[in-house]
Amino acid sequence: MTILEPDYNWAFNPGNRTRTSYLILHHAAASSASPMDVHNWHLARAWAGIAYHYYVRKDGSVYRGRPENWIGGHTADYNNNSIGICFEGNFETEEMPRVQMDSGRRLVSDILKRYPSLTVLGHKDLNATACPGKNFPFEYITSPAQPVEPNEQRYKTVEEVPQWARPTVEKLIGNGSLIGTGNDLDLSHDMVRILVICDRNGLFKEDT
Repeated sequence: MTILEPDYNWAFNPGNRTRTSYLILHHAAASSASPMDVHNWHLARAWAGIAYHYYVRKDGSVYRGRPENWIGGHTADYNNNSIGICFEGNFETEEMPRVQMDSGRRLVSDILKRYPSLTVLGHKDLNATACPGKNFPFEYITSPAQPVEPNEQRYKTVEEVPQWARPTVEKLIGNGSLIGTGNDLDLSHDMVRILVICDRNGLFKEDT
């Protein structure tokens, strides 16, 4: 799967783990936050930087956090023997978009291929916290993922559309070129790519 690599400015190197026993799932507890936002929050706390090894956004994009072999900073007493994944959103109050669920599921499956003996837990299973939230789809995300080709992905709402395509989709809904309200879409990944290409080539009418 594609892992995006932000250019973080680390405060220091926390060192490498000598063992890996757990995969721990978190939510950001913020409805909207980029991995760089989280990195800056954690730098402000005098940490090395973003505490998680992976960050999954609502549009399904997956970002590297700390290098996978580094000691994390996400779960007290377990950072030296765990990998941490954080999901954008507050799942005490929100429901996770399907595209984010599917990306998280594939990421967990990918990690378990490399570390098949890991125990997968939520943050609240180890520390006194509600994280990753009562609405977090733990059973789905931790179940084995079936391979999904990009052209099989379908987007049901504007929120599920990847960020690189969202401005095009929103514009087409706004000017009537794409019928719907944004909450009743059924667009394939290939169709979204075609719409973006057409938009970039000026084939759609502008808002009036």
